[in-house]
Amino acid sequence: MSDTENIKWEDVESVATKMFNVWVDGTESEWAKEAWSHLTEAGLVGTTTILDMTAANLRLVTLALIYQEFCSFAWDENPDVPVGYLKARESTKLLRRFYGKT
Repeated sequence: MSDTENIKWEDVESVATKMFNVWVDGTESEWAKEAWSHLTEAGLVGTTTILDMTAANLRLVTLALIYQEFCSFAWDENPDVPVGYLKARESTKLLRRFYGKT
């Protein structure tokens, strides 16, 4: 897939930053960015169909959940706002961006 057929990190970065928020120094956003690049290389963040975009959206949320749960189990560190409690406004904003309705 070419870059024009993928959801770019810049398109999800503002929302992802709120999902990956366990550590005070914010280093997890770099991890998330790298993970997203691997998903991109694997062709897992496509925009060809609505299903592709939805799957990409779910992959971002799933990465955040896995990261948060791992930090909780490994180091007893938890985010201020767990992914499951993201504000509806942010979720809607992400979905609109994915579906081209900004």
